[in-house]
Amino acid sequence: MFQRVATVFLLSLNVQLIPLYYGLAVDTNAKNVADLELLCHIIKLHSASTESLDDGDLPNTEKDELEKLNTTLSVPAWKGIFQTAESKDDEDPAYCSKASDKPACIKQWNKWKKLAAAAAASENLPSKVLHDAAKLTSPAGTAAQLMMAQILAEADALEANYKTNIQKEITAAKKLQTGKLQDAIFGKQAKPDTANSRCTAAVQTNRQITCKPSKAVATVCGTAVCICAKDATQQNGDLCSDATSSTQLNYGSSNIGTVYEAIASKCAHAPAEKLSSQRIHSLIAAFKARLKTYHAVGGAVVYLGTVSSDTNNCASSDSNGCADFTELAASKAVTAVKTDNWIDQLLEAAETLRIAEAATNKRKETVTRLQNLLKKGRELYTRLAVVEAPTLIGKPTDGTTGATNKHQAATAKEEAKKECNSAKD
Repeated sequence: MFQRVATVFLLSLNVQLIPLYYGLAVDTNAKNVADLELLCHIIKLHSASTESLDDGDLPNTEKDELEKLNTTLSVPAWKGIFQTAESKDDEDPAYCSKASDKPACIKQWNKWKKLAAAAAASENLPSKVLHDAAKLTSPAGTAAQLMMAQILAEADALEANYKTNIQKEITAAKKLQTGKLQDAIFGKQAKPDTANSRCTAAVQTNRQITCKPSKAVATVCGTAVCICAKDATQQNGDLCSDATSSTQLNYGSSNIGTVYEAIASKCAHAPAEKLSSQRIHSLIAAFKARLKTYHAVGGAVVYLGTVSSDTNNCASSDSNGCADFTELAASKAVTAVKTDNWIDQLLEAAETLRIAEAATNKRKETVTRLQNLLKKGRELYTRLAVVEAPTLIGKPTDGTTGATNKHQAATAKEEAKKECNSAKD
């Protein structure tokens, strides 16, 4: 009985291990898996989330209400030319008949109409108080008008600065994934969403010449091809694990997009990223840390991947493949190192992102300042309700008694004080 159970167990174990043995078999020459893993994370920057980069217009709630308060405090003679009830836009108001920019004038006129209608309803105002003509034309009313105009001017300046500077800096970063980042990863003529056309790189007559920053290694995808692809010589196993080299690289041809397709399908499994300047800098630092040096007789080689054991460089070699970055090593250069490669392009993208990240904080600060300006405007409007309007000598003309008027004024004053204290809190 024991022998039968042991036999069944061993057979079962053998069946379970067959796929594992097979997996190990196809990866016996997978020397560059870790290098490709890093490149996959860099490639993933192209589809990283930009949710934190908000370049939309500022909320208009605060600005709209400030404009309404400003209209409410305007002199009665000005407000009197508008209807107090909402109405359709005027197509050709007389006010704009001689305007140099008539369309702009008509647009502004209809905006004033809407503001005047909104400002005429006390329920739309702080403390639900609509100041009368006597109070608006008093010294306190005039002072309130000037202060409200100053508050609105400050809000206008904040909005203008956002549109002119802050918004553009954020938008520039959001365009990176179809601009500089895309070019660095896939090449300028690449179509990242089209199969077999995702990668463009300068393939030359042999692997050694091809796999340099001035050629195919100028892009991230070209670098990945150099450390993973098979060619007529490199045929033994998969350098970057199973299914990353299904198409042989042909030198002097333009099939690098097809060769890269297998790599792209594997890199697509990498986790989602959030696009940030810090993320780019950390990936570049990790890349530089993975570079190795081979001290050959013909000269040291700085490379990613596995150097040829025959020629001690990145030439075609069975069981080996690398990307030669010696051109970018200052210690090996005889002239200034060129910066037209994906590493420097990513650094430029990181700087654009850094500026955008700072601009995003400025956007939040701008919104907060607008909210504070609105609070200030509401307090100003409420304080005016507490101010005594000029008293006319004589009997009331509205059919009420003086005592009744005084009681109503005292009640309004008390309500205004409560609203003012509430706004301050």
